[in-house]
Amino acid sequence: MALGPRQVRLAREMYDSGDYGDYTVQQIADEFGVTRPTIYRHLTKA
Repeated sequence: MALGPRQVRLAREMYDSGDYGDYTVQQIADEFGVTRPTIYRHLTKA
């Protein structure tokens, strides 16, 4: 499953911001129902 633009933006915010409770990549992946490599792929594109 791919992430849409809104989900990518939210994942980036979750990863970057302490306001979101310092989510791990695994927690972000679980939240969106994708794998860790999918999250890493989107985080490295930005």
